[in-house]
Amino acid sequence: MMAPGPLSIGLRMKSDVFAVAALTFALSLTFISCATDQPVSAADARFPQAAAQNIDANRLAQAYEEAKLNGGVKCLLVVRNGVLVGEEYFRSDGRDSLYHVRSVTKSVVSILFGIAVDRGLIRSLDATVQDCLGDSYEDIPPATRSITIRNLLTMSGGFQWEELQSFSLFNLWERASDHVQYVLQLPIMNTPGTTFTYNTAACQLLSAIFKKSTGVHLLEFARQNLFDPLDILGGRPWVADEHGYTYGGYQLSLKPLDMINIGLLYLNEGEFGGRRIVSADWVRASTRLQISTNNAIPNGSGYGYLWWVSHTGQHDFYYANGYGGQFIVVVPTLRLVVVARSNWTYSGRTADNQWMSTMDIILNRVLPSVR
Repeated sequence: MMAPGPLSIGLRMKSDVFAVAALTFALSLTFISCATDQPVSAADARFPQAAAQNIDANRLAQAYEEAKLNGGVKCLLVVRNGVLVGEEYFRSDGRDSLYHVRSVTKSVVSILFGIAVDRGLIRSLDATVQDCLGDSYEDIPPATRSITIRNLLTMSGGFQWEELQSFSLFNLWERASDHVQYVLQLPIMNTPGTTFTYNTAACQLLSAIFKKSTGVHLLEFARQNLFDPLDILGGRPWVADEHGYTYGGYQLSLKPLDMINIGLLYLNEGEFGGRRIVSADWVRASTRLQISTNNAIPNGSGYGYLWWVSHTGQHDFYYANGYGGQFIVVVPTLRLVVVARSNWTYSGRTADNQWMSTMDIILNRVLPSVR
C-alpha cells in the first residue's frame, strides 16, 4: 500500500501560522501511516485470500509461474478451507471451458456407485459379473464369471491386460464393435482380487453392471444425483458406447469448477452445500488403500475404489487422475483441494512427462506453500 499524499484541507489559509500547523499535522499523519501500514507485495495482490488461509503467497506465486511456463498446463486452481485462493488459466483454457478429463471419469463413476450402494440399488460389492450380467451375456467364460464389482473398482479383475506401458490393447478394445463383450472375452491371468492391473476397458463392465442394477445409465443417474446437487447444472458431455452404456473409464468432460466441487464433496466426506450426497463411509472406503499398485505410477502406490491413494511428507492424499495431467488432488489434513488440467493430446513419453511435471507443481510447489 502506498503512503497517502498530503492532507487536503479544502480551506484557504488566512495566515502562515495556520498553514504551518496544517502542514505539520498532515506530515504527522503521513508518518504514522508509513510506520503502521505494511506494503502489499505483488504476490499478496495476486492472491488476496492466501494470507487468511495460511498460504505463503510468494511460494504460491512461484507455483503459478511454473505452471504458466510449463508447455502444457491449462489451469491451476487451489482451494483451502473452502476458499478459492488461486485460479488461473493458460493456453486458451477458461472457467467455462469444457474439457475431456480422461480417467478422472473413473473417480466420478466411483462416486455414482457409492450413491447407488447407499440407496440399496446395488446391494453388494461382492456381486459377481455372472450375477449382474449373466442374463444379458450367456457366453461369459467360467473364469470371468466370479469377478466382483469390488474387483473391478480396485482394478483387480485379473484380466490379461497392459495399458500403462502400451496402448496397443486399449486401441484394439476401442475399435471393437461391442465394448462390453470384448472385455468379457479377455483371458484371465491372475486370480481376481489379488493383483492390480490398470484397465480402462474393464470399467465398461462397471457401466453395464450399473445400468442392469439401477435401471439407468451412468450419465442419467449422474445428472440427477450428482451433477445437479454439485451445481454442475444441465449435466456434462459424457460419451456412450454402441449399446448406450456411458463410458465408465473416460469420455466425461468437465469445467474446472466442476472438478473443484467434486474435490470439495470428498473433502467434506460426502456433503456439499449442507446436503448429503454420498455417505461418509463410501468416501472413506473409496479413498482408503484397498490394494497395492506395486508402484505402478509415481506417487501412486495405492488404489481405493477408482481413486489413487498416496502420501507425501507428513500428509496422506488421494486423487482423481487423468492421462497427460488431469488432477483432482485432495489433502484432508490441510483442508486442501487442487485441480489441474493439462494438454493430453500428446502421446507416449511426452504425455507421461507432462503428467509428471504437472504433479510436481502440485506436490512440490503448491503443497509447500501451505503453512
